[in-house]
Amino acid sequence: MIKELTITINPEDESNTERINQLKDAISRYEALLEETQETSFVDVYNSADFAVVTKNLEELAKKGELTVDTFNNVEGIDAFKTALEGAGVDINDIGTIIDSIILKVSKANDSLDEMSGGWSLSE
Repeated sequence: MIKELTITINPEDESNTERINQLKDAISRYEALLEETQETSFVDVYNSADFAVVTKNLEELAKKGELTVDTFNNVEGIDAFKTALEGAGVDINDIGTIIDSIILKVSKANDSLDEMSGGWSLSE
């Protein structure tokens, strides 16, 4: 890997114009590649608008206590979701851990709701 490269090109010398343009193009391609390869995490994929319906369905299953490996794999759109998770470095073979993460998220959300409503009750 190149750590430092110093090249001196006289931009006023017209014979360097093509080379300067090639270098600018190479820098643009490199910057575009960097943007494409920004690290994505489980949370990024999970919170992505692309998978809002998938995660909503997974959370609903978790709330009902019905989220298992089988129900996880049967959610519509799950294949694209799993592909995105793999792209983020998540080991899809460890679906149990993914399910546990979803259940924990739902549980924390429920705990927060319970704390917010603490002591409040509706009466007729």
